[in-house]
Amino acid sequence: MQTDYRQYFFPDYRSCRQAFRDTLASADHNLPTDMIITPGQLSVDTDRDLTIDTALLTGRNPSHNLMLISGGLHGAEGFAGSALQLCFVREVLPAIFRNQHSLHCDILLLHGLNPYGFMHMRRVDAFNVDLNRNFLMNAEQFENQNKGYAAIQELLNPARPVQAHDLDPAGLADHLEELGRRFQQRELTEAIVRGQYAFPEGIYFGGQQFAAQRSLLEPFLTDIFGRYERILAIDIHTGYGRRDHLHFFPDVESADVRELIRRLFAGHHIDWADDEGFYRVTGEFVNYMHALCAPEQIYIPMIFEFGTLDSHLPAGGLASVHNMILENQGHHYGYATDDVRRETLRRFREMFYPSDPGWKKAVIEQGRTVLAQLPERLAAL
Repeated sequence: MQTDYRQYFFPDYRSCRQAFRDTLASADHNLPTDMIITPGQLSVDTDRDLTIDTALLTGRNPSHNLMLISGGLHGAEGFAGSALQLCFVREVLPAIFRNQHSLHCDILLLHGLNPYGFMHMRRVDAFNVDLNRNFLMNAEQFENQNKGYAAIQELLNPARPVQAHDLDPAGLADHLEELGRRFQQRELTEAIVRGQYAFPEGIYFGGQQFAAQRSLLEPFLTDIFGRYERILAIDIHTGYGRRDHLHFFPDVESADVRELIRRLFAGHHIDWADDEGFYRVTGEFVNYMHALCAPEQIYIPMIFEFGTLDSHLPAGGLASVHNMILENQGHHYGYATDDVRRETLRRFREMFYPSDPGWKKAVIEQGRTVLAQLPERLAAL
C-alpha cells in the first residue's frame, strides 16, 4: 500500500492533538455505521490546556477483546505514536472492514500521555519525572535505592551550564570505558536507565510520588478493562535500537503470556527483557496496567520501539546517553552560548523525532503492517 506518510506527522504537540481530534470527529465517514466512537479528554494541566485525549471504538455487538494503543508517555517520543494512531483510524480500520467486515476487537487510543513533555520536547513531565519509571505498584517503592546510579550520578548529571566542549562525547566515553572495567555491561546499563528516585534533577528520575497521570488514568482504565476477557496493551516509543526498525520489547515472565505474544507477533523478532544485552526498568506503564485487571483476565503488554540512533551499537549507545545528559543539564543549568543550546536541542529532537523522511516512512509502513494483523490474531487466541 502506498501512503503519503507526511499526512500523519506534525511539528508540535498542539497540531498533533488537533489532528487526532479531527480524525476521530470525521472517522465515522469511513467506518461502518454500527461502529461507535467515544472520544474523551483527561485534563493533566487546566491552566496550560494540556490533555490526554482518548477514543474508545466499539461495535454494537460486545467484544471480548480490547486492543489499547498509547503514545507520548515520553513526551518527545509522542510524534510517532500520534502518527500511528492517525494511520490506524484513517487507513487500517477501513481496510479491515473492507476485507473482513468485522473488527474482532474494540480499540482504545490514548494520545499524548505526557502532554507537557510533548509540548516542550522533553521526555519528562513538568517536574522532571520520567513517567515510564513512575508507574510503580505501590508508594513504598519510591524508597527503593538504585545504588549503581548513586555511585555515578555526578557523571550523569553535571551541575553546571553546558559548554561547547561538552558536545564532544569523548570525555563521557572515557568515563564509561573505565566503569566498564569495574562493572558488567548489563549492570552498568541498568544502573543508568532502570530508574532512580533520589535525584530530582537527574536523568531517569522516576519521581518521589505518583504523577497526575496515575490518578487520571486508573479509574478510567479500570472501568474500561472490566468489560473484556483479553487486553493487548501497546505503548509506542522511539529512540532505542536499530534505525528505521520497529522493535518489540515485552517485559513478561509468564510462560503462558510469552506464548500468546509469540502467536500475536508471529513473523516478527521479539526482544525479551531477559535476553542478553537488554535491561529491565522499574515503574513501566504497560506493566502497571496489568494490576488494573482481574486475575481471570488475560493481559498482554507490548512496547513498540522505533530505533533512531543505532543505539544497540556502542557508538549509538554512547550518543544516546550523551544526548540525555546534555539536554537535562542544559534544562537545569543553562547553556554557555545560544549555539550550544541549539545544537544540544537539535540532537535531542533528532534522537526521538528524526527529520529524515525515510524514518517517518518506516514508522508508518512497519507500524501499519503490524497493527493491521493484530485484531484478528487477538480474537483467534
